[in-house]
Amino acid sequence: MDPSEQPVQFFDPEPSGFALWRMPDEDRFFFTAGKWEARQGFDPKWFDNPGFLIHPFDKEKGDTFLLKNNIGILTFSLEDLNKLSEMELTSVSIPDFPKQFGWMENQERKESFKDLVGSIRSRIESGEFEKVVSSRVEVVEMRSNPWEVFINLAREHPRAFVSFTSIESLGQWIGASPELLCRIEKGRKLKTVSLAGTSRSGEFGEKEIEEQEMVSNFIEQILKNHGVNARRSSDKETFSSGTVSHLRSGFEAVIPPTVDIGDLISELHPTPAVAGIPQKESVSFISQKENHPRAFYSGFLGPFASEEVFTFYVNLRCMQVFKDKAVLYSGAGITKQSDPAAELEETEIKIQSLKNALE
Repeated sequence: MDPSEQPVQFFDPEPSGFALWRMPDEDRFFFTAGKWEARQGFDPKWFDNPGFLIHPFDKEKGDTFLLKNNIGILTFSLEDLNKLSEMELTSVSIPDFPKQFGWMENQERKESFKDLVGSIRSRIESGEFEKVVSSRVEVVEMRSNPWEVFINLAREHPRAFVSFTSIESLGQWIGASPELLCRIEKGRKLKTVSLAGTSRSGEFGEKEIEEQEMVSNFIEQILKNHGVNARRSSDKETFSSGTVSHLRSGFEAVIPPTVDIGDLISELHPTPAVAGIPQKESVSFISQKENHPRAFYSGFLGPFASEEVFTFYVNLRCMQVFKDKAVLYSGAGITKQSDPAAELEETEIKIQSLKNALE
């Protein structure tokens, strides 16, 4: 073959790594290890072997990674997870703490977040946006073993999708997400949820109700645009995860054979639960105004079995782990009714759930 016809290699060699996860309300943990492939965008046709995927928040700003050249999918109980280290399948180099997170102190980031919330609210009042999700990070010393952190999260968040993803040279991501992006089952059956609004007490005001309805309307419109007739499998309900509660509505549909599943999922992500309305303008605004890269935070991740069988969760309640520090991510939905101090408090509550796992 002529050298010019050789397929493009994203990494030479491809980075090693692993993925460990547990589905909500289950006891079994799943693990796989091998070589990650980097791709751009999202296409279920890549899923020719069972594996795991992690997709960035902004597909224009980063690659999607697939772990499909792997050892297969192994199953463990919580008590047996220590066997993974004994099998020498989890030895992956972890990068040093990057300078891009070290130029601001945590208190400065809090003040910057409140300023950004005020700016977003002004833009909403002027009609530029309906909603924008703003996020912030907090940097902490990493004194705990990442495995212990993962196990702590799994115990504290039994109803969440708990994951531990490691990509050599890119760091490790550990999280406990309450939000399903999509589940595709045999027969092209789709399940998704609209999850938004945060409360510690379990009571929700007008702001949280409006915020969650925006996400529901967005999902319904995307499905309708693709000719998918969805029904709400559940009306607004309170969904508790860890120390906070959210409003959640479920949606179910059968995707017609004429609809491209990859195109549909690509348009669903990112929903207004992590980006805003309008979608593209919100993503662009976030990339320009937030003082940290989101990378895989508020992207999506999860296992796949085939082109038409996969489950992905939004990467929330997560941290990025480096050699000596961890970067904790949190966000809040900003509407015209938002108060900067209240939104900061919401992010602190979410970050505290990660700090609890580090203790």
